[in-house]
Amino acid sequence: MKHTLTMAQGQAKFAALCRKEKTSAITQNGKIVAYVVPHKWMARLLQHLESMETMANSEALTIPRAKAKKT
Repeated sequence: MKHTLTMAQGQAKFAALCRKEKTSAITQNGKIVAYVVPHKWMARLLQHLESMETMANSEALTIPRAKAKKT
């Protein structure tokens, strides 16, 4: 990730990060612990997740039809 900040840097620049159009990674002890994600990107992600949940639920509710036996 190109834009990575430490926890302290992220706290100091939080308001500016919220206004950016880029995703920023926040690190603690050298490991990524959080992301600051632009609102538009997050809204699209949530829409996709809701669509996937709806599709998964509708597939779970589908009852397979038994095939008629020939006599």
